[in-house]
Amino acid sequence: MQHDEEISGSLTDGGQYRVTSYMLELTKPDGSIAGTMDVKDMRAVDRKGSTVSVRGRTGRVYPIEGATLDDAGRLETALRSIISANGQTATVQRGGGAVGKIIGIGCGGFVLLAIVVGIVAAIGASSKTNTNKSVAGQTGAGAAASGSQAGGRSSSTLSSNQAQIGDLLLTVNGTQPYADQIFPAEAGTHYIAVDITAQNTGGKTYNLNRLNFHLKDSAGFANTPAITDGPTPQLNFNDMVPGQSVRGFIVFKLGDGRTPTELQYQSFTGTAGTIKITQ
Repeated sequence: MQHDEEISGSLTDGGQYRVTSYMLELTKPDGSIAGTMDVKDMRAVDRKGSTVSVRGRTGRVYPIEGATLDDAGRLETALRSIISANGQTATVQRGGGAVGKIIGIGCGGFVLLAIVVGIVAAIGASSKTNTNKSVAGQTGAGAAASGSQAGGRSSSTLSSNQAQIGDLLLTVNGTQPYADQIFPAEAGTHYIAVDITAQNTGGKTYNLNRLNFHLKDSAGFANTPAITDGPTPQLNFNDMVPGQSVRGFIVFKLGDGRTPTELQYQSFTGTAGTIKITQ
């Protein structure tokens, strides 16, 4: 991307994104600015389908939902270009199709407007990307886990709240409502936090990505991870060595009146599995 070139595209809620040589700008449908991100503090860019996810200096992930696959692809390409152009070392990894991962190492600051709540609206407005509530105490999760048993434990050794998916053993420790003060759920929606433990049961490093998780609700929608300030620890991007386990929360936003029924996971290579959730 040339120094003075700008790349722009559409978001699912009718807003726009604009990428320059130094920053990413998101606008609302009325043209007002929802938020800006300084490229110097971008550490990673992932894309899965029409969702482009930017990881900042603190490790927090900001998903951005393009209106089309083309919008998302141009955004991913532009961000990759400016990360390299600003003196950061970028490594691209691809696996299983349309998901690309870029890791940038460098210094700088991340500028996110206080009005960044607008980013949540710009990101979470996909018709099937309604995700869930907050975390205070755990409630039950479990029943009938399914998935590939290759490279891990057999189905007879799994608990009802577990699934062996290729080299990844997933456990749902619980679910709970979550009320976020910084990024409150829009009217008609609520947050659900899922407490997840992931263990690498294989013989090589496993790249765990929160964008590979979906939470199916009682209306049949497969909801993607939401942007929230908590709860902590959050489960984001993890490169797990053999035998390593990580535990954290992923928050989803659901429509009111809907309850979680199933946690879904699909790896970069296409290996997939589910864990049914009982309330």
